[in-house]
Amino acid sequence: MSTLNILIVEDNKINMKLTKSYLNEYASNIKWAKNGLEGCEMYQQDKYDLIFMDLQMPVMDGIMATVKIRELEKDLNIYTPIVALTAQAEQ
Repeated sequence: MSTLNILIVEDNKINMKLTKSYLNEYASNIKWAKNGLEGCEMYQQDKYDLIFMDLQMPVMDGIMATVKIRELEKDLNIYTPIVALTAQAEQ
């Protein structure tokens, strides 16, 4: 699993570092996008085995970014697992 190519799409730097620290033992190639638009652009430039997608971000949220990635995948005839993340907590 150490050869996994993972993209973390997360606008909060602390959440990104925490997620990355958990994944470091499983993947040697982890990249970070700061919003959904940047994540879509990075997706078009490289192949990822797994994407962790925050739901609430500026510029483009995680739901719209996921829809865009799925549209791109139709043309490429591939499927990349996308795991939704959120730090929103109800009290």
